[in-house]
This record gives sequence, structure tokens and C-alpha cells, in this order.
Amino acid sequence: MEGRGAFGRLAEEFLAYLKDYRRSARGTLTGYRGDLRRFFEWLREIHPEISEPGEVTRQHLIEFGSSMGGFKPATVARRIGTLKSWFRYLAQSDRIQKNPAADLLTPRIPKRLPRSLDLDDVRRVKAAARNTFERCILGLLLGTGCRRAELAGIRLCDLDLREGWLILRGKGNKERQVPLVGEAARAVREWLAERPLCDSGFLFPAPIDGKPMCGETFSYHVARMAERAGLDRYKVTPHAFRHTFATDLCRAGVDLRTIQELLGHSSLQTTSGYVSSNAALKFDAVLRLQG
Repeated sequence: MEGRGAFGRLAEEFLAYLKDYRRSARGTLTGYRGDLRRFFEWLREIHPEISEPGEVTRQHLIEFGSSMGGFKPATVARRIGTLKSWFRYLAQSDRIQKNPAADLLTPRIPKRLPRSLDLDDVRRVKAAARNTFERCILGLLLGTGCRRAELAGIRLCDLDLREGWLILRGKGNKERQVPLVGEAARAVREWLAERPLCDSGFLFPAPIDGKPMCGETFSYHVARMAERAGLDRYKVTPHAFRHTFATDLCRAGVDLRTIQELLGHSSLQTTSGYVSSNAALKFDAVLRLQG
């Protein structure tokens, strides 16, 4: 990473820690890297006299936050969160004596309405799939509620089409087993029949090196299907299908704990944010009764 001396070196050390010990996803690492780079660029321009992280003060971080006045609250919160994590790591590993971000506040992010698709939109997107690859990623997103990164990480050995199960690896590399039946199972079988022959053990191997396809590839194909279906490509995302999966299960009467386990959430409150407004009323009532 580009940075002045200790800044760049300690940033790379932090990212290596996240990758090797925290098992952070590739997208998370990319986001952290970009946030740190922007902070270093700002620091180089505004405070060129600062040569190492130990010289950064709480006031400098407040000043950096104020410089992002034109950005969305979510962007500001993410960048401040990155700095809080980085400086906490530096303090805990004795790279700096005092953590300047220890009590730094982050802006409140307004709650958004759940981003789920209605049945007609789902049908239109399905009809817009042009090949077995697109039908397979749609089938898995809608049929298992998996995250984009989990979709990319599926290995052939994770599939049990005979018994109807799939192993997904979520955040923190936690494994969970989910049903693989119906349209999702059929779509996987069709893709396996046409999947390029290679030594890769991944369900979706990259054509050049056989490594798993990056998450952006799936987002691109979903966006193209949305465009062909006449829908807003920015609203039809892999994560929107995860919300749709949760909402459909809730409306079908599936209990809260089961949906939580299928989504791989650590808390019931997180799960309640994954369903649309009408279905959320049922979730909120359950939460109150269980609280």
C-alpha cells in the first residue's frame, strides 16, 4: 500500500492480520485498504508534518471526519470504523502508546427499508437468465439466501445433491448446512453438466486460473439480468435476493430461529432487518415475546 513509511507498513500488517487470523472476506479487505489509503492521502496533503501513526491525535481524526461533509453517512461511518479498527489493532499490538480513536463517534446511519423483491420481479429476472451459469447463481441466491462471498466460495465437495444439502462458509469462516432442493438443485445440476472442465475444486472457477470467481462477477450478471428484465439494476443485487429469501420464508410461516440459522446470523435482531415491512411485523412481535 502506498503510504509514508510506517503508515504503509503497518497498514499492510493490519490487513494481513485480518486475512490470516480474522478470516475476513476479500471484499472487506478491499474496503479497508481503500479507506486507509484515503486517510493517508488526506493526511499527506493536510498534515505533511506527521510521519508515523503514533503522532495522529483524536483531533486529527475529527478533522478528517469533518472533511467528508459531502459524503453519505454510511460512507463516513465505514471509513471512521476502519480507522477505529486500525488504531485499536496498533494499540493492542503496542505499535502506538495511545489509541486516538478509542472514543471517536461515528455518524448514525438511517435505517433503510428491507430490499426484497416481489414475486413478479423475481419471475422477470428468472426469465431474463440466458444460460445455465446465470440460472445457477439465481437458483442458489434465491434458494439458499447465501451471501455473494459465500456463493463464490462454494466448493464441489460442499454439494450433496443426492441428499439435498449444501455447506456454506460465512463470516469468520463459520460453516452452516442449508437445504439444496427444487429449482436451486436443478439449476446446479444443469450448470455442472456444462461447467468448464478444470482441476479447480470450486463450483464457479475463474476461467484463467481456476480460483473462485470474484463477487463482482456475480453482481455484474445479476445487474445485466435486471436490465434485461426492465428493472433497476441498482436495486436488484445479490443481497436483495437474500432479503427476498428471508421474507418468503417468514411469509410461509417458518420460525424465526430457523431463518436465523439459514442466513447465518449471530442475532435475531439482525434477522428481523432482512424481511419486508409486513413480514417484519410478525418478526417484531416474536422478538418482543422472546425478549
